[in-house]
Amino acid sequence: MQTGIFDKLFLEFVAAWVFFRADSLYDALYIITHLHTGWVYAFTEHKLESMILLGRPKSEFIIALASLAFVWVIHFIESHGAMRRMLSGKPFYLRWPVYYAMVVAILLLSAPGSQKYIYFQF
Repeated sequence: MQTGIFDKLFLEFVAAWVFFRADSLYDALYIITHLHTGWVYAFTEHKLESMILLGRPKSEFIIALASLAFVWVIHFIESHGAMRRMLSGKPFYLRWPVYYAMVVAILLLSAPGSQKYIYFQF
């Protein structure tokens, strides 16, 4: 019974968001009344790939998946003990390559010239 309440609240929130984001009331009503149309064309091969990649290159998608996998691995390691304690117990010739690898990954995977943090716009 409780799930139905949350479902209804979610649908009301989504509808309110459409009205909030639309340029005009006419645009919002058009979007709401046409939500059920066009789904046949959305699942063609090209459109489906575009939806998955969000219009970005495949290389960025692979980097995002690899980063997500890395975060999952770190989370798994942290659930079995503190990583800082685990690294501090190792000899320096095992610790420092890990530190360097993290710094190199941050430098290589950063996006120079990318757009500014979204909250700096306000």
